[in-house]
Amino acid sequence: MDVETPGPRVKHNISQVDFADAVLLSHRADKTRQLDYQNNVVASKPFVYWKLADRRGSRITANYGTGGTAFSGYFSSRCEFEHTGPIKNDDVNRAVQFTAASKCKIDTKFTTELAPSDVFQHFSIEAWACVTGNKGTNRTVMMTGRCAIFATREERWVFSVYEEGVDVSVVGPEIEYDKFAHIVGCYDGTMLKLFVNSKLIREIELRPEITKKIQFIQDERMEAFADLAKREDKARASIKEDTQEASEKFLKSKEGRNLVRQNAMKLVEHSEFRMKMDKNAAEKGMTKLSKKDAQAKAIHDYKDELYMKNVQMKTEEYQKLREEFTDANNKEDEYAREMLTKAMCIGSSVSSRKDKDGRNFFEGKLCHVAAYTRCLASDEIRTHFQAAKESRTPEADRLYTLSSIKFQKALGFAPDDPILLEKYATNLCNYLDFDDNERGGMGERKSKRKVANAIFEVSDEPTATQITKLN
Repeated sequence: MDVETPGPRVKHNISQVDFADAVLLSHRADKTRQLDYQNNVVASKPFVYWKLADRRGSRITANYGTGGTAFSGYFSSRCEFEHTGPIKNDDVNRAVQFTAASKCKIDTKFTTELAPSDVFQHFSIEAWACVTGNKGTNRTVMMTGRCAIFATREERWVFSVYEEGVDVSVVGPEIEYDKFAHIVGCYDGTMLKLFVNSKLIREIELRPEITKKIQFIQDERMEAFADLAKREDKARASIKEDTQEASEKFLKSKEGRNLVRQNAMKLVEHSEFRMKMDKNAAEKGMTKLSKKDAQAKAIHDYKDELYMKNVQMKTEEYQKLREEFTDANNKEDEYAREMLTKAMCIGSSVSSRKDKDGRNFFEGKLCHVAAYTRCLASDEIRTHFQAAKESRTPEADRLYTLSSIKFQKALGFAPDDPILLEKYATNLCNYLDFDDNERGGMGERKSKRKVANAIFEVSDEPTATQITKLN
């Protein structure tokens, strides 16, 4: 039957489906665009994070961590800047070259956040490192008073933790020269973990290893003291024989015979003097000391005196050895306590009394060094590595393209909708900005084509003007 009286026209909101899809895709593209390496690291809230992407002549490297600018790093004067780094998703992909011969390093300020005295405090350290030389030496990537990452003389990556004067190390894979590696060391209060290129290489429980090493050191010290006591007893036992041998040799010499003669004469004179001074000397059985007896007594007295002198010398000698050994142990313990007061150093070990400028300098390139006051999860470490190695461009490009298609479909239903046009313009602006940053001059022709297509699709003059201004 024919409709005689038509009702009101119904305007379907089919365009809203495409518009909603377009906005969601545009939002996902914007989020993907933001997933560069720096944002991933910052999202993990490191206390310190130095990109080391500084320009030539820089003296300070900025801290992007939660510690703020107070914990910026200070370059030594011989660092080389603007070397190519390993990060794909980084607008400024640079690294710093460290040279061991020039003692290149970065100094920082001390904070207990990076060298906690609490043995159960969680922490993590992270860096990208590329070794280029100095084979057969220890090369420090970074070091605090509690931990370090370094390349060993055995050509392996190692994560070490220092506690109570001992160190426990997690040994990693062999170094690949002239190739960047992502090194992460973590401690969760129980386990030490070493990750290389996002893979868990090895984990060990810290406390048993610390206890074992402390006990070993204590046993070594006790054995050393016991060995010293045995050596002293042996030395004392040989004193009598050594004294006899030395005295006989001396007494056969001209000097020895003269000494015995003089001492014998003194003994005879002393004997005569005593008899003269005592009226009852004869009644007491006192007799004058003969020359022969005086000589024998002089020899005996000399040997006794030499023996006591040798005993005193040995006693003082071994007492000095015990004091030196005790002092050495005390210095080791004091150095262990001082370690907790050392500021983080990048490119060398922390300073000490012997090496004020540090030692074990790194030879190679470093960048994106970070330290955390918590233990990083394995998923976070994997995300960091993937953000560095997997380009965000294809996925963001795909999402921006899909969102543009959806916007154009929505424009087919509502070409004059101001909200739709505004969102489309914003999407296109973000897309072009992303293209410009990612591709540079290579994306110029593609960007112009996108602008032309957008102007063709858009009829609203102000919005079109806004778009064309980007060209």
